[in-house]
Amino acid sequence: MVNDAEKYRSEDEQARERVNARNRLETYLYSCKQAVDNYNGSAITDSDKSSVLNACEEVQRWLDRNQLADKEEIDHQYSQLEKKCQRVMTKMHGGGGAGGQQYSRSGSQGGGGHSGPRVEEVD
Repeated sequence: MVNDAEKYRSEDEQARERVNARNRLETYLYSCKQAVDNYNGSAITDSDKSSVLNACEEVQRWLDRNQLADKEEIDHQYSQLEKKCQRVMTKMHGGGGAGGQQYSRSGSQGGGGHSGPRVEEVD
């Protein structure tokens, strides 16, 4: 039994890396979709929004068709999606210089008076 475990160790490691790469790609894909869907500012155009959503849908279809893709293929899809979404995501999060309202993780519009958590002192 120990011999079998040693024998399949490299296969298990490859499978683990493939699953981690797939999870990383899916997480990035869903976070881009959610960020664009929940964005209420004026820094991005409708065509920017649709280009991100279309790129995400394209990658989702690829993932559905290629369930057994290896790590290198998945990493390639990740880098391609990142290239397609990076400009729009930068504009959304204030790097585009458009001066619109910023998206926050809670789904509300930013631009408030403080930039971090608020701590109240209790005696």
